[in-house]
Amino acid sequence: TLVATSTTDAEVKAEKTVELTQEEEELVPTTVEISGADSIEVKLSGAATETYTATVKDQNGDEMEGETVTWSLKEAVEGVSVNASTGEVTVADTTEAASFTLVATSTTDAEVKAEKTVTLTQEV
Repeated sequence: TLVATSTTDAEVKAEKTVELTQEEEELVPTTVEISGADSIEVKLSGAATETYTATVKDQNGDEMEGETVTWSLKEAVEGVSVNASTGEVTVADTTEAASFTLVATSTTDAEVKAEKTVTLTQEV
């Protein structure tokens, strides 16, 4: 409430109630972080699997609940695949590659993404 009082007569005043509202900042994804193993052992027989997770953060560095990513490989690697919605990577026993790069892309903003290089080691 604002009160204006006359400087010559204190009995003369006016009041006005003003409501202030703060505009809520729209949260937008700005970074993605990938968590999971740095290496996967290629089995002698049968496929190896590893599931990766991603955290999407807003412009304030806070995790955005409910934000999702799409998983992909930066470049196709023979014998390596990733489930686009779950982040589960499958590495066939026939894979000869030394590594692959996993990409997690925000479904809200395709420009917001993260990459993780995963080393492949051979089971002995």
